Amino acid sequence: MADQAAQGPTFRLSMLIYDSRYRSMTIQVIALFLFMLGFAWLANNAANNLAALGKPLSFGFLWQPSGYDINQKLIAYDSTMTHARAALVGILNTLLIAVLGCIAATFIGVMVGVLRLSKNWIVARLMTVYIETVRNVPVLLWILLTAAILIETMPKIAGFRGKTPENAMSLWDSVAFTNAGVFVPSPVFGAGGMVPVVVFLLSVVGIFVFGRWAKARQERTGDILPTFWIKLAILTLPALVVFFAMGRPITLEYPVMARFRFEGGFVIRNSLIALWLALSIYTGAFIAEAVRAGFRQFPKDNPKRLRLWACARAGPCRW
Repeated sequence: MADQAAQGPTFRLSMLIYDSRYRSMTIQVIALFLFMLGFAWLANNAANNLAALGKPLSFGFLWQPSGYDINQKLIAYDSTMTHARAALVGILNTLLIAVLGCIAATFIGVMVGVLRLSKNWIVARLMTVYIETVRNVPVLLWILLTAAILIETMPKIAGFRGKTPENAMSLWDSVAFTNAGVFVPSPVFGAGGMVPVVVFLLSVVGIFVFGRWAKARQERTGDILPTFWIKLAILTLPALVVFFAMGRPITLEYPVMARFRFEGGFVIRNSLIALWLALSIYTGAFIAEAVRAGFRQFPKDNPKRLRLWACARAGPCRW
């Protein structure tokens, strides 16, 4: 009996309401149950209404013909293909913009952030104007402005006249800049054309493996290897050797002006270029502020203060 009293009263269902230790949890569970019940009723009601209209809730539409076109695509696609194929094209376009945007925005942000700290008054103020102007204008307006500039300034396609527009072709007549987009050579893969690509991807993996090995070797022995040139050789030489040894299985198809438009090659639409540039310029302004704030953390005037700052960052100071 004494042991039972020491352990406290046994749990009873009434304690879920009358005991303050459990009351709040009970109320939350009941509220969650009622919310889920209401959501289920709304979902069931919507599903029944859509089924009555002949539009049941399902993912079967993904395998139906899309009926619309996408002007920028990295893989083969036309309006007769499925919605699932269109979704894949959209996902690839999003990944392409994300990768290109990260690279360009980082470059712009670092450059502008450093230039804003310049002792040249004009340069610093110009970068300030850029940051404050770009950050306070909606990105959609920058996208529309960039697209309008590209469309109005690029040479117009004069295909209806049966001739190539003047000053459209450049880079040894292999790239065409027009108001419809930029036409560039596209790769054509012959027999075994994917082998050099696979070798190149393996070389990229080899760079990371070599980098980790070189860093561990340096920490162990203190010897510093010329990692840049070794990594460059790992990246280029294996793919080039395989490419020429297989008889150049990858060729280029150049854009050629036909009667009404360019044919052949790969077109980079102005919409994609405008989206890439606008997002990079807009995001670069925020990165520039982060870079500037990071550099301002370094004490630059007092050498002793700089040593104390570095010591505090590294760990306990020992003089």
